[in-house]
Amino acid sequence: MIDLSEISTLADIPRVQASLRPDETAIWFEDAELSFGHMETASNQVAHGLLAAGVKPDDRVAYLGKNIAQYYEMLFGAAKARAVMTAVNNRLAPPEMA
Repeated sequence: MIDLSEISTLADIPRVQASLRPDETAIWFEDAELSFGHMETASNQVAHGLLAAGVKPDDRVAYLGKNIAQYYEMLFGAAKARAVMTAVNNRLAPPEMA
């Protein structure tokens, strides 16, 4: 059973899980397997990249692309940067995306 007492935000999930089970698989997607340790490191890199790009707390960050395993790295990274990420369906027409 998972102890949720240390997880109060989305950003806490990779940190807590990496401290408990860094080498266990966090994400399976097609032929990719990403560990909790990898997820923590990669989401930290995404957060730093977003902050360096000027993303501020409560900014919106959109992901436009196909389904990939790294989506969760971006999702957790945006949460660590205190931004909100949303996926935009890549099949929408440009006016629908706007």
